[in-house]
Amino acid sequence: MFAPLDADVVSSIYCSLESIHAALAIMTHDGMPKQLYKEENIERILEFSRHQIMDVMFACDPSYRALHKPNCNGALDDEDDEEVADFDSASKKRRTSKSVRVRKSTTNRMSATVNAILQKLCTILSFLKQLLFIERLSDSCILQLVRTSLQTILVDNIQLLQLKAISLVGGVMNLHTLSLVWCISSGIPLLLVLNCSLHVDLQIYYTYTQHRSYMMDETLQILLKLPLSKRVPRTYHLPDEEQRQIQLVTALLVQMILYSANLPEALRQTSENPSVDVSIDVDYPSKCHEAVTESCCLFWSRVLQRYTSTKNQDASELKAMMENLVMDLLTTLNLPEYPASAPILENAGLKSKDIAARTMAIDLLGTIAARLKHDAVICRKENFWIVQELMNSGTIDPSYLKDVCSICYDSTTERSIFVCEGCHRSFHVDCIGGTEQDAPSRDFVCQVCLCEQQLLVLKTYCESQNKDDQKQTRNRSGKSSRATVSVTKQEIIQQMLLNYLQDAGSADELHLFTRWFYLCLWYKDDPASPQKLSYFLARLKSRAIVRDSCSFSSFLTRDSVKKITLALGQNSSFARGFDKILQVLLASLRENSPVIRAKALRAVSIIVEADPEVLGDKLVQTAVEGRFCDSAISVREAALELVGRHIASHPDVGLKYFEKVAERIKDTGVSVRKRAIRIIRDMCASSADFPQYTTACVEIISRINDEESSIQDLVCKTFYEFWFEEPSGPQGHLFKDGSCVPLEVAKKTEQVVEMLRRMSSHQPLAIVIRRNLALDFFPQSAKAAGINPVLLASVRRRCELMCKCLLEKVLQVLLFSEVAETNSEEGEGRMLPYILLLHAFCLVDPTLCAPATDPSQFLITLQPYLKSQSDNRVAAQLLESILFIIDSVLPLLRKLPQNLVEELEQDLKQMIVRHSFLTVVHACINDKLVVFGLLSGLFSDLWPWLIFSLLLVFRLLFHFPKPLSPRYYSLVPN
Repeated sequence: MFAPLDADVVSSIYCSLESIHAALAIMTHDGMPKQLYKEENIERILEFSRHQIMDVMFACDPSYRALHKPNCNGALDDEDDEEVADFDSASKKRRTSKSVRVRKSTTNRMSATVNAILQKLCTILSFLKQLLFIERLSDSCILQLVRTSLQTILVDNIQLLQLKAISLVGGVMNLHTLSLVWCISSGIPLLLVLNCSLHVDLQIYYTYTQHRSYMMDETLQILLKLPLSKRVPRTYHLPDEEQRQIQLVTALLVQMILYSANLPEALRQTSENPSVDVSIDVDYPSKCHEAVTESCCLFWSRVLQRYTSTKNQDASELKAMMENLVMDLLTTLNLPEYPASAPILENAGLKSKDIAARTMAIDLLGTIAARLKHDAVICRKENFWIVQELMNSGTIDPSYLKDVCSICYDSTTERSIFVCEGCHRSFHVDCIGGTEQDAPSRDFVCQVCLCEQQLLVLKTYCESQNKDDQKQTRNRSGKSSRATVSVTKQEIIQQMLLNYLQDAGSADELHLFTRWFYLCLWYKDDPASPQKLSYFLARLKSRAIVRDSCSFSSFLTRDSVKKITLALGQNSSFARGFDKILQVLLASLRENSPVIRAKALRAVSIIVEADPEVLGDKLVQTAVEGRFCDSAISVREAALELVGRHIASHPDVGLKYFEKVAERIKDTGVSVRKRAIRIIRDMCASSADFPQYTTACVEIISRINDEESSIQDLVCKTFYEFWFEEPSGPQGHLFKDGSCVPLEVAKKTEQVVEMLRRMSSHQPLAIVIRRNLALDFFPQSAKAAGINPVLLASVRRRCELMCKCLLEKVLQVLLFSEVAETNSEEGEGRMLPYILLLHAFCLVDPTLCAPATDPSQFLITLQPYLKSQSDNRVAAQLLESILFIIDSVLPLLRKLPQNLVEELEQDLKQMIVRHSFLTVVHACINDKLVVFGLLSGLFSDLWPWLIFSLLLVFRLLFHFPKPLSPRYYSLVPN
């Protein structure tokens, strides 16, 4: 078909196909004798049809033709002699196919000849599907059908049409006719071959259970032979889902698992028969569920087998294929038409000793668990009234919804409403899809009450069918049954989903398989199911038993049904398996391999992204904190990153991890220390009243002398954001009564003081202040451009305000001590951190304590405390800092009152001769020498002081702590 064909050849092919059509039409007619179904004739029909299908695919897709390029003898490389297990050639075939240049020509457009043959092939495939119901074919015929049918999904240039292909799987013949008209009008009717081929595939999968393993193998094998570009596109549109697509292979896999439920043939043939007298064993639905699980495990075992036996390049490609597949399955999860997605994902755990396989399994499990947690969070927040009925198990009292619509929760006073006769709930007419004309003219029963009545009728009907010795009417009303028959809320919501599926696809056999699949899942989860088999079968046939069942879901929108499906999914074994998946991932955090530990940590982080409250779980907290001490720096950093991402949104969770995170500030890894500092910074910034704020500041400032300069810069930048950065809001203009310092600055000052109370030295704080005044921790790019002088002035202004605030606090402490008449030692203890902070500011820049408006303010305020008679360690430390401040400020003062200088000189003299702490004496001597420069008659008084100082030096050198004898006082001038 690649070159123009001779008319006689075309005529011969078409006549052959007509003959096959006639033969199959006879074979599929009812009541044909068994002698008609000769194996050799069927094999010839299949062989000829197979070659024609391949030729049609070559004509439609040049890249597929390049993949199966004829050899020099004109035969195709992809013949039957190629073994399925030839995995090593897959990568080679891909590389070969990439190098083939496909010439774009008019062959992409199908000719009338190809179109006619294609339509005939579709008809033949439809008859072959019917033949599978009538005659059990040989294994050789089945394998040919499987292989040829699966290859049709690999054809390119028909993406738009392929989107509808798998949605028609299991459909009836009238749908084929509709699709034929549409395809011909589109000019690309190859969809028909694809559609019919998939019908054949699924019919084989359903009927020939012994070949399911082969079909799984063949599906994966064909995917491995594809060029990579063909794996990624998602061209199958989900029904009624805008902008949501999955891969064709995913849709095929889901339908294969759906057909694994083994719908009984008796139910399939009598779906519209109201009788529930079907000969089915009570364990049959459970066995069907086991068959589904077996098929899912078969698929994943085949994936594992191929993953562990392929080379690195092929393994990475297979992993990417599986990740795409899982993403597609998650896309279809909780959509009403795809119940098979959950069992596939539920059995996705790969048990293997191979590290590569285990890492892939951890990645997949993390993605799946994250989706489960995400759905649980959404369902927990969902306020849709039907979902609330299920989640609250019917315990909620609807009386509080009396004056509001149960759907939108708006008032019912201004719009037309329906009131349910059963539960008396109110509904806006437009919220349930009604019209204004409907409101006054009809009795209304909500969906929940309708389904409850339906199930009561079904239960009563089943009881009447089971009593052979009694004849009861089938028209017994639901109200009369309530006394003896009851149904659960979960059964009601389940039936709403079944009714929706039955009404949405009443002419589609696929929906019958879907409803049976749901019933098998629910049957397994119901401990009393063996006693209710007929009731379950009646629910499958509810439309035939209760003739007006079409009204039961008439008001349900698709969005409502998806919410119902999501809520029902929370009660499934798949959703309940979240805890087990989480335990597996947490156990993987303790593996010996750092690769597996890192992967497991990444998987847990994905789950935490879905719901950060998972971090508050005790098991999760223990496991994550254990990774804070991991031997690998990358794992420790990843563990901190996991916690750090959610501190701002969940401060309560961060508080639980604070202690262990703070320990990582001293980690040997630079990146770990940085991350720990950032996390603690975010903890403090996320809450204005963070209870561990002071401890956090102490831990951060402990790294100010870190050997890594970038960490020093990070520490300084952190405190700049805490204390020295101007606030963006109006809080900087609020003042407390009687204070010249804004409330915001006063609060920041108190935070610094509280930190200083827990520090052994104020030197680290002095370093922070010095670097913030210079802003030298900014990035190099900012330094190169020049630090903004406005920022520098802003930091200096805040430091001056902090110093003023500290001076106010000192006066407040002194006043409080006098009023409360507390002992001096207690007052000195409260005053000490304020003075120490002033000491740190003065150590960096003395001008901060000598404001231009009143340079002597600090000196005048602090000088009276030099008269203190306390002689203890706290008082000594306090006096030492005050003396340092005075010593730093005095040289900045140009002129002081003579009486102040003299009083200061006398205070210093008294402290020198009586204080027992030598550090205080040393500070007094320094200040005394400064005061000399301010007194008149400097040289006349200097000699006595020099003699006195020698005695003091003797006292200091020989550590003589007692005060000097009074007889030496005469040496000191008055």
